[in-house]
Amino acid sequence: MAKTGSAIALPEPTKPLVLPVETATLVNITNIKLPIAMFTYGNYTIPFCRPGIQTMRDVEGNVDVRECEPGEEWAAMKIQAARGTIDYGEQHRNEYVIHGREIALDLARMCNSDLTGFDSDQMGNVNDEKAQSFAGIFLADGDEPTQEELLEMRDLLRMSDGVLVAAGHRAWDQFGKPDVIHEGYKRAARRLGVTADWLYSIYNVPDCPHCGSKLKSATATVCATCHRDLPERAAIAAQNAQERTEQSDAKPRKGRKAAA
Repeated sequence: MAKTGSAIALPEPTKPLVLPVETATLVNITNIKLPIAMFTYGNYTIPFCRPGIQTMRDVEGNVDVRECEPGEEWAAMKIQAARGTIDYGEQHRNEYVIHGREIALDLARMCNSDLTGFDSDQMGNVNDEKAQSFAGIFLADGDEPTQEELLEMRDLLRMSDGVLVAAGHRAWDQFGKPDVIHEGYKRAARRLGVTADWLYSIYNVPDCPHCGSKLKSATATVCATCHRDLPERAAIAAQNAQERTEQSDAKPRKGRKAAA
């Protein structure tokens, strides 16, 4: 009796959005471990080149990671489609499909553009896009990168590294401080085997006991990160200064000749 209103039609439950069966392969041709990319629809850890092969999936099962085998120089991850959600409030939401290719391109764009202060001429094309910088991350045309793709991307990486090294030299000539050299410039120089004054390593420098960050020098008495005093190091520095003063006072001083 639906016509007389004696029966109330119950609303049909909302069916979950069906995701298309597709994958996109994101490739890394470097041995650099990149930070985790976090989105509302999932978190992504980009693999890097290291010995061993391992296949794993994330919590939602939409990422398939392949690490490089011994002798290979690339690692890859297959990304499936994900669900995007728009929340309009009052329990009203709208879901839409985010294709794996779109996610992979976003990840590649984030990794390749993470070069602070980098500004150079166009260096080439990556996935039909002009590349200002290239960190070795690209989207393969198929399930695995072809040899032609790998050769093309390695040439582009060498070209990008050359521009980055030149930018590092300019920054060093202008400022003369290692902390103004971006880490991307240093990685590029190491890949090309370039020896530069701004490629340095800190040895025998302790960590801050409060925040755990690396101190600026072995004799620092204040942490440059958390700005907290280091009483033990200050006491050691004071003791060393006192010992140097005592040793200086113990040395015989040359007498002055009396004036005639």
